[in-house]
Amino acid sequence: MASVDRERDEERPLDLLRFNSIIEEYSSSFQNPPKNAHQIAQFCKDRRYSLKYGQIAPFFNIWSKQQESKTTSTTTGGPIVTKGAVERRDSDEEEEEEEEDEIDWDAFWDEYKEKYQYVPKKAVHLWNFAREDKKLLTIKYKEARAAFDRIVAERAEVCSPKPVEGRTRSNTDLGLKSAVSSMSMSTLGSIDGNKIELKLKIGRYSSEEDVDSIKSSFLECLESFRGAIKHDPANALQLFNFINEDTTYKVRYGDVKSCLNYATKHKWFKPMKRMKKVYKTKKDEGSSPDNDDNEVVASEVNDSSDGEGVQFVLEVDHEKIEAEKRKQAEAQKKVVVLEVMADDEFDAVLLEYNNHYENPPRNASQIMNFAKEFLGQIYKYKACRIAFNRWKNCRGSVMPSKAIKKEEEESDHTEPEQPGQIDGKSDNDEEEEEEEEEEEEEEDEEEEEEESD
Repeated sequence: MASVDRERDEERPLDLLRFNSIIEEYSSSFQNPPKNAHQIAQFCKDRRYSLKYGQIAPFFNIWSKQQESKTTSTTTGGPIVTKGAVERRDSDEEEEEEEEDEIDWDAFWDEYKEKYQYVPKKAVHLWNFAREDKKLLTIKYKEARAAFDRIVAERAEVCSPKPVEGRTRSNTDLGLKSAVSSMSMSTLGSIDGNKIELKLKIGRYSSEEDVDSIKSSFLECLESFRGAIKHDPANALQLFNFINEDTTYKVRYGDVKSCLNYATKHKWFKPMKRMKKVYKTKKDEGSSPDNDDNEVVASEVNDSSDGEGVQFVLEVDHEKIEAEKRKQAEAQKKVVVLEVMADDEFDAVLLEYNNHYENPPRNASQIMNFAKEFLGQIYKYKACRIAFNRWKNCRGSVMPSKAIKKEEEESDHTEPEQPGQIDGKSDNDEEEEEEEEEEEEEEDEEEEEEESD
């Protein structure tokens, strides 16, 4: 009877009841419960059950979730929390809060300075010192940052006004919005010591008033740069360093870069360059030294020839203005893209390519790029590819020779026909040719008579 029941179980399709019976058999055979469905599948294979892994895996997932829910329910039920345990827990929390309130960041600052021989440059350094050396693992970074800003502000008056090299303020390291004051919509921002935060960012929704105020502030900084260096900034980094180091303003590099690009695009200022005026004495023959005249010679900057009698001045950079005009004209030029490339056009480009490189092209892209760069003809790649394949497959990949080009040039430069010319030949030329032919005939006759004799 047991064998019959077993055969019936094997023939029965797998359901949750049968899977639970298999789990009971597995637990009776092994001490530990199954960890995955592969163990159940191997167990069924050993018992010769006609079950596959794909049938067992869904039921194993259901069974494992049931076991997890049972374990969580038993753990959450647990022992009953008494009144004394609650009081002890409350007292522990109060002690932790008192410990947090009693953190002496000034002492940490001094200990950090004694250990490393210099003060922390960033708030994260002070925070890591408190966590690693003082074992305050539950301390938050915000508290360390607030304490760092407080200590820096308090000790800035006592220490030298110059900041420590490499130090940056913790709340403005990444240029966060929290660092912007209530005057963020205006050009000037919050005051950091003796530095005034200057906003030069022009956004999509900036009003005309904001743009005008930014323009005035930018031109003020540019004029101070020109007055100090006698030249326009070569890039945004030069202007950024000058504003932060030599002025009373503090500005972000991204704002300076975007504002400089916007100003050059909308022509807020004329480009200037530094010129050197050299005062030379011009002495004429027979003149006394009291009547010497000073000749002012203006030349471009050459640092190797600096000396006495030299003065630097700013002048308008006309070359840069002309270059910008040419650039704008090229940008406004309409580009004509040719969609078809005939065989004659391909041969002309191929001849120029052969004269320039003395090698045949390997693909159509080389012809397309050569025509664009050297001949100023812009073809679509499809047109160049079709013409190249036609030349390679149907025309035998024959390169045009330079003689063809010379004949074409000679035919182009031929003189116009005179009224007494026929096919480019005059009457005198025809008479000379007839005389030469008669002389040749007479010579041929004489030779024949000599041979007959």
